[in-house]
Amino acid sequence: MAVSGAVIAQPVLGERTALYFTITNTGTEPDTLLAVDVGDLGTASLHASEMDDGVSRMRAREALELPAAGRVQLRPGGLHVMIEGLTRPLSVGDTATFSLRFARSGPMNLEARVVAYADLLDVLDSGR
Repeated sequence: MAVSGAVIAQPVLGERTALYFTITNTGTEPDTLLAVDVGDLGTASLHASEMDDGVSRMRAREALELPAAGRVQLRPGGLHVMIEGLTRPLSVGDTATFSLRFARSGPMNLEARVVAYADLLDVLDSGR
């Protein structure tokens, strides 16, 4: 399992934000992302933004299926990790640690950097 491009959107309002990254299943078997933990930064949960009668809604996801030799991108307007109850301010350039727990691959400890919301898509698309 490989994770790349992890970024957190700088919070615009309130005590919530989102974490985005790309997961590549380098294995020959499907896997499942079971949980995301952002430590003392707040609480994290998987979400998907979906259109429902012309209205965008966020729906919690219990898990995220990862196909064998497949890639899943978490991006604005789609899959993402919602971080709520932020315990500290986040400024552009800050970093935060998080961990992912997979059914087959086990846990991974990672780091994400905070980027301005206005720059989010450019950063995700460029991989920088």
